[in-house]
Amino acid sequence: MDRVKYMRGEEIGVSAEQQQRKGARSSDVLRSAVEMMDELRGHVPPKHGDTWGKWKLNGYGGHWTLDYARRYGVNLNAITSNAAMNDWTFQLAQKTWVTAEDLGNLILAFQDIFDPQANLCGSEKDTRIPRDFVNTVLGEPLSEAEPEEDPE
Repeated sequence: MDRVKYMRGEEIGVSAEQQQRKGARSSDVLRSAVEMMDELRGHVPPKHGDTWGKWKLNGYGGHWTLDYARRYGVNLNAITSNAAMNDWTFQLAQKTWVTAEDLGNLILAFQDIFDPQANLCGSEKDTRIPRDFVNTVLGEPLSEAEPEEDPE
């Protein structure tokens, strides 16, 4: 599932723009977005292949990564503290090829995977989580390497 498209209504086939063209009031569109957020709060853990914009969850190679457009990977198993998560966020913010939207999507991915307020930094306390936390949330990663895509 691409959470960004889902939040825009694209995943269910009707964007906010299309809803407005069909005569839906903006309050109806907002209510729709709120209902989707409530559904997301039920927190179904992400799975291998889910995306947040250009970020893709990858469970190959014995560990979990968030891969940016098949060009850069964030090792999720190595994130065990709020400081480690912030390090990735601010490190990527310095890259010229990462857009503000990409950073926002990274933060949404971190939210969906780690639920930082509950597990890392609630009440302004930096909490450590075990290295296998991600495996507990997402399941054990696949052991084999990701198959290479055809160059075509």
